Amino acid sequence: ICHGHDCLCRYAIKAARELQLTTKTSSHYEESETVVRNRINPVLTDHFLSWLLDTNMLTTVAWGSTKIKLARGDVLEIPKQVLQAKKSHIIHQYKFHCQEMSLKSLSHRTLHYILEGIGASEQEALSGIDDIVKDAREAWIKMEELLASFKISKEDRTNILASIKQSKLYLKTLFINHCYETQTKACTTHCTVYSLSQQDNVNYNEKCTHYHTEFCEDCANLIGIMDFFDQQIDKIVDIEQKNELRYDFQPAREAIIELMRHLIRAVQQDDAKSLLLDQMDEETAFMTIDWAQKILQQKHREEQSEYYAKKGMSVLVASFTIKDSGQSQQKKFITKTYMLALSRCSQNELDTLSGGYLLLQQFKNEHQQIHKLIKRSDNASVLGGHATFECEKIFTDQLGVKILIRDYSEIQRGKSICDRMAGAAKMRMRAYINAGNNLLNASDIKKGT
Repeated sequence: ICHGHDCLCRYAIKAARELQLTTKTSSHYEESETVVRNRINPVLTDHFLSWLLDTNMLTTVAWGSTKIKLARGDVLEIPKQVLQAKKSHIIHQYKFHCQEMSLKSLSHRTLHYILEGIGASEQEALSGIDDIVKDAREAWIKMEELLASFKISKEDRTNILASIKQSKLYLKTLFINHCYETQTKACTTHCTVYSLSQQDNVNYNEKCTHYHTEFCEDCANLIGIMDFFDQQIDKIVDIEQKNELRYDFQPAREAIIELMRHLIRAVQQDDAKSLLLDQMDEETAFMTIDWAQKILQQKHREEQSEYYAKKGMSVLVASFTIKDSGQSQQKKFITKTYMLALSRCSQNELDTLSGGYLLLQQFKNEHQQIHKLIKRSDNASVLGGHATFECEKIFTDQLGVKILIRDYSEIQRGKSICDRMAGAAKMRMRAYINAGNNLLNASDIKKGT
């Protein structure tokens, strides 16, 4: 046996026989092929991150920064990321979305691990991010306070509080997803075409291509809460108390309904943007323009007296999305962002038009193949005044560019790319100041970014 198996001694034979009697583990291991394991499926990870951005659960603000630690130990500093719901609520909503769409999702713990790795903060005070959401949040608190003044049983009060909590969570999470999904638009409260159509105006009216045969229990629960409060206020005998409650209830109800309108308009504009990007060719660019937050002058070392009475410097941000001209069959897009820094600027309509012309001119000089433009901005007066349309037509004709569509985004929505790039620029400015430089004028802003 020793000679047949190239054993060095009789002890190896005896040890092998004892191992066979005591365990089922083989004493000989065949060489196996090295397999690289991906601990997290990249396709499922990309789907989860895309869902976070599409539903605006993850948003970027123009102030602050977030530090992300990579697996190899490096630390990246990116603009501040904010989650507009709790991590557990986001995971529950995403799992429910995958269940409705019959999609495979990552495990609960893996999704939580990804959210922790993003380094985003959970923002409760949404002022400055989305004031309509903030007003609706305060409206729900006001309705809970009004409920305490109604003479109802303890059981009814508990049920109404549970319904309020359910409706508040529904508007915060699932409602916007139902508006995005095509198969749920058979419900009138989810159909963007039906909700945005005006029955008395032919120019703003469109017929749906489907029948509204479905019924949403969550939307019905929300309407039932409003009817309950309305009925309880009508039952109050004291006229003065009734008027006070009615005075508090009507603004709260309007704020909640306005949130639903706000989300529906945002969904409709996001769908229109996705459709435009799909139809773009290599000669078309999608332009998003917005004013960034003003930047205060700052020295590397300054006295406390120099901190006060500072005047901010203006930065106009324009982001262009163009189609990649590579040989890949998949549609890929490239984003180019340009910034115009001004030491002193009133940010009126003339300044906006002049700055937008300079940014478009620079972009056109670097991308001569662009001849068509789709422009989007918010609906501020300086970005959509009476002279804007005429001047934009004159400026684009001079540059040899034709405006196909002039669009406006929903309030505090649709400009995340400008806020994200402005936040990245501010981080570079802080690093520029920490390196011993001063940030006092537009030239310093250019050097710092």
